[in-house]
Amino acid sequence: MLQVTPADLLTFAPSLEGQELRTLHRNRAFTVEVEGGNLVFVNSKRNRRPHGGKYLRAVCDTFSKTDSYFPSDYRDLTVNASYILAVIRRYTYSQAVTG
Repeated sequence: MLQVTPADLLTFAPSLEGQELRTLHRNRAFTVEVEGGNLVFVNSKRNRRPHGGKYLRAVCDTFSKTDSYFPSDYRDLTVNASYILAVIRRYTYSQAVTG
């Protein structure tokens, strides 16, 4: 199983800035930015959702144990798991290609 940390995602996410991303299960469009140690998800309605700290860590820790890309597996952690999981999917793909 691939270990993913908040630091990994915060380092990787700037490479995604300006790209339209899609959630994995509902196919919702969004973009991601990094601001002040947080991932900031901007949905199609231009609503900004900063996500960092304990929520980002909790999703990364759970993913590192389960390899699950299903937002329902993170329901008790955060309502924004679908965005984080899409970034994790891109990150894990980039590691497979370069690693």
